[in-house]
Amino acid sequence: MLIQWSTKVDALKLYMAQLEDKIRVEQEAREKLAITYEESLNVGVHRLQDETQLLTESPLVREISLIVAKELVKKGTNDPRVAELIRQGSRDQTLLDKVWPPTE
Repeated sequence: MLIQWSTKVDALKLYMAQLEDKIRVEQEAREKLAITYEESLNVGVHRLQDETQLLTESPLVREISLIVAKELVKKGTNDPRVAELIRQGSRDQTLLDKVWPPTE
């Protein structure tokens, strides 16, 4: 009886060791995945910042922004909702200028 139970215990020990190895491998894979995800996210953020910077420096985008702003100002005199959006945008821009001063 003792030999039979010893064999079963040994088999269960082997199974536990295999499970421990599988868990370790999965933990390592998860850590690598987390690092890869973080790196990919950082690359995406940097690319978005670079493209946004290029757009803000574009004379065409600035010209279009001025035209849109003039139209909004015209409509804002008659529509209180648009006027509120303009005021909100002005406050937002002031905050942005404090955080990221314009480079001109």
